[in-house]
Amino acid sequence: MINTAIICMILGGLCIVLGAVLEKNRVAHLKYGGRTDGTVAQIVNGNPDSGYYYPVVTFYAGGRLYREKSRAGNSNPHYYRVNDKVRIKYREEDPTDFYIEETAQKMSRSRKLYYAGFLLILIGGIIYVTGQVNLGMR
Repeated sequence: MINTAIICMILGGLCIVLGAVLEKNRVAHLKYGGRTDGTVAQIVNGNPDSGYYYPVVTFYAGGRLYREKSRAGNSNPHYYRVNDKVRIKYREEDPTDFYIEETAQKMSRSRKLYYAGFLLILIGGIIYVTGQVNLGMR
């Protein structure tokens, strides 16, 4: 019973650390203040040996039309399709520095891990305390 509590608390701590790392990564993307909608114009193979495919996206920023290849690729050529509508976040000083914004649900993954970590620590603490109480009653 006590081993279960300790394992639960250790997993909770790991979740908190992982959540904090993911949150730091998410905050790093805040320099991208511009947001717009874009359209996938084509899918290109970045390097024939790599097997990664990159969407080429068209979007308007600052009154100008951009057609840029995303830096983030995927090994699945069907992850994006031509004419898919995507949400773009870009740096206002340089709209060619952009990324395709994932859904808000994926962006909040760090917070979910963070809260799950606290919950695991709480559950582990409860298991530990009830285990100690049960040992004291024997």
